[in-house]
Amino acid sequence: MRLIIPAGPRENEAIGSWCATKLGTAVYPPYFAVGIAKDENEPLRGALVFNQFNGHQIEMTGYGPKVFSPSVVKAAAKYVFDQLGCARLSATTRRGNVKARKLLGRHFKFEGCSPRYFGNEDALRFYMLAEDCPWLEKKRNGIDTKAA
Repeated sequence: MRLIIPAGPRENEAIGSWCATKLGTAVYPPYFAVGIAKDENEPLRGALVFNQFNGHQIEMTGYGPKVFSPSVVKAAAKYVFDQLGCARLSATTRRGNVKARKLLGRHFKFEGCSPRYFGNEDALRFYMLAEDCPWLEKKRNGIDTKAA
């Protein structure tokens, strides 16, 4: 799995627009989009869009096969908590997206349901707090330890 980090605003907009089109929705600036490809020879197969950043929380929107795979979610969480300094990461998925719901449910907490959020389909909202993230360095009694 290869992450495609945009080189500038045009590439960021192209990845974000591609993701929104695939989801049948819109993304509104400001946002940061990351593309996902199998390898260097494959075209874009997925994307993550980070938006609605308020300094403490950010929303993660994703499209594509295995976009919410453990390795991608781990990289996204480390980016949000370590680099952006957020306290909270949230993700929304369609009720019918069983695979995303299952994976998000492993590491995120269920927050609630937004009826008809996607037209005729409900949205399920999940969140993760920085202190609950299993991939961050934690301080216990003044000693840095890796969370299990």
